[in-house]
Amino acid sequence: MTNFPKNLLNKSKRWYTSVRNIFRKSDGAKKADPNLALQQVVSARKRQGLPTKSQIKYFPQLLSKKEKQIASIAFVIIVITGILLGREFLNSQRLVVPAVGGEYTEGLVGAPQLINPLYSLTSDVDTDLTRLIYSGLMKYDAANGLVPDLAESYTISEDGTIAHKGQYLCTEKGKFPNFEFIRALKNELENDEGTIFRYAAHENTVLNQILVQLQDYTLNEIPDKNELIGFIKSVTHGANHKGGRDMVDMLDLVKKYYYHPSMKGSNSIKAVLPAVLNASEFLKEKYSKPIYGMNSAIISLNFDSGKIWIEKDKNGHVISPYKLLPNLYDGLDSETIDEFIYGDTLADGGAAMTAYAKIQFMNITEQEHTNIANGLLRYCELDTMAMVFIYEYFKELTD
Repeated sequence: MTNFPKNLLNKSKRWYTSVRNIFRKSDGAKKADPNLALQQVVSARKRQGLPTKSQIKYFPQLLSKKEKQIASIAFVIIVITGILLGREFLNSQRLVVPAVGGEYTEGLVGAPQLINPLYSLTSDVDTDLTRLIYSGLMKYDAANGLVPDLAESYTISEDGTIAHKGQYLCTEKGKFPNFEFIRALKNELENDEGTIFRYAAHENTVLNQILVQLQDYTLNEIPDKNELIGFIKSVTHGANHKGGRDMVDMLDLVKKYYYHPSMKGSNSIKAVLPAVLNASEFLKEKYSKPIYGMNSAIISLNFDSGKIWIEKDKNGHVISPYKLLPNLYDGLDSETIDEFIYGDTLADGGAAMTAYAKIQFMNITEQEHTNIANGLLRYCELDTMAMVFIYEYFKELTD
């Protein structure tokens, strides 16, 4: 007989006596009374509690051969079950990502035509290739639902509202307008964190020029100087800064992703707008209705209610909305104003000031002055709306 420490052996025997009575037969080959055995187990538990660590290590030597086999099988089942459950949990938490580098081979039937996300829907091959090559702000999941791709999150206006929210034009003769303009722009843009669009580099250049002007003034002269400089830096980029809301250049998007023969090689917004309007059935349908104006579905600040943007010539082509604008006054049409504001002659500051002086300081009546101011506001609103038209067309293509 194996020698155990006397006190441990006595405790172990007392605790396991009740347990063994359940599984082992008595000397008379009769099964133990189940009720009596249960009472004994409960009684032993009350007296001794659970076995101690020292008692547990002698447990195998107190079991019969059959009991050891049952315990071993149960232990193996528990271990295997634990491994399988752990593996299932890890698989459910694992995110599969592609390895960096290497090669990816994709089998496609057919030849690509235009590997361009704006035109990919015209060909199944182009669609597959562009989805592999390009990432967008959004993408479609397996259920054809929109989910963020490059975007961290997104919101969609329930009614897709478009509205002309604000504007600024200095009409006071002889007044330096730059800093008041920045204050007005800041007041319009600081209420949200939306993307700001521009067309070409003009706006970015002018804002940076005003930034330099502000630096020449003291805080006593311009108390909100630092706030205005901070705002300009937040929406522009320059040699030493890039704002968190740096304006997105829509012209850059056009150069990279869009061309139409009617543009005749020009990327000017004046050439792109009529091309987009003629190419889009969606835009022709939407803006051939009187939905634009001061009291219309799309709110304007400068056009009367019921404005219709889509008008066609005798050949059925959409006429450029710029050509539908009335002249500011006799001898000064919209193309002339366009040259004043955006033309190549504004490469130096002197020419820009001369152009502004022609508009602000001409010897004209108050009525003519008002007419010119209103005409300039309509002209600038159309420039903004033109970007909305282009944005909606690009969205139509990508959707």
